[in-house]
Amino acid sequence: VTVGLIIFSFSSGYFTTVKYTGNFSRKSFWLKKFERLGINLLVINAFLLILFLFQGRDGIGTWHSLINVLGLNGFLNWFRIADPSPFGAGMWFFTLLMIFYLVFPFLNQLNRFACTVFTVSFIFSAFFLEQHIIYGHALWLTTCGFITGIWGGKNKLQLPFTLCLLSAVFLFMAMMGCNLVFHLKQFNFLFILFFSLASIYACLRVTVPGWVYKTALFFSGILFEIYLVHSYLFIKPTQVKGLDFLISIAVIVSVSKVLSLISSKIHSQLRSRV
Repeated sequence: VTVGLIIFSFSSGYFTTVKYTGNFSRKSFWLKKFERLGINLLVINAFLLILFLFQGRDGIGTWHSLINVLGLNGFLNWFRIADPSPFGAGMWFFTLLMIFYLVFPFLNQLNRFACTVFTVSFIFSAFFLEQHIIYGHALWLTTCGFITGIWGGKNKLQLPFTLCLLSAVFLFMAMMGCNLVFHLKQFNFLFILFFSLASIYACLRVTVPGWVYKTALFFSGILFEIYLVHSYLFIKPTQVKGLDFLISIAVIVSVSKVLSLISSKIHSQLRSRV
């Protein structure tokens, strides 16, 4: 899961940097991000509100719900504020994404050398924070994903597939050795980060078949919805673990697709009126 979060955050940093090169309007950049994510978030929260009312969930009317609905649940987690609201499950990543979009225009102004110095400094600072400020999720590793993604977008480094693959295998085996043989877990942060980066750069050298690409395109349009609703939609209609999991996945994907279509419809109507 942590590797997946790093891949996702790296991709955000990488492709945002590749897309927005040189000077660009910060105001326009932030407005586009707000428009693209804000409506989807509104539709998702409307669905969750209906679901919670149907389930009779407690805590809906608390002030925490307002924070969560705005996508700022991460601050409740990071300041260790008790949260009775049913909204906001897993929302810390969305909060982190918003912070990334907020600071990106400033980080994007760094030249390659300054960006490299900042990235290296940030990784070791995050490694230190990981040891001393511990949360129940991979905050510091995911943050490193955004920062290394910006660095990758600026440098567009191309590495041989074999080198990346061998590096990933070596890092994985080294981590397993440290954990199982020497019982050292302190360096897992660095092992997981650089294993993820090696895997990412290996993937950048791979051409996927057309059917894989088309399948990925289908899911790419609903990843935001899947991320925010999946934890609420795991059901157990048959009490058979494997079957219940497959049914839950089908429900999650179906609901996410419907919510995405509703958001797209709203987007289209707003554009037609502008």
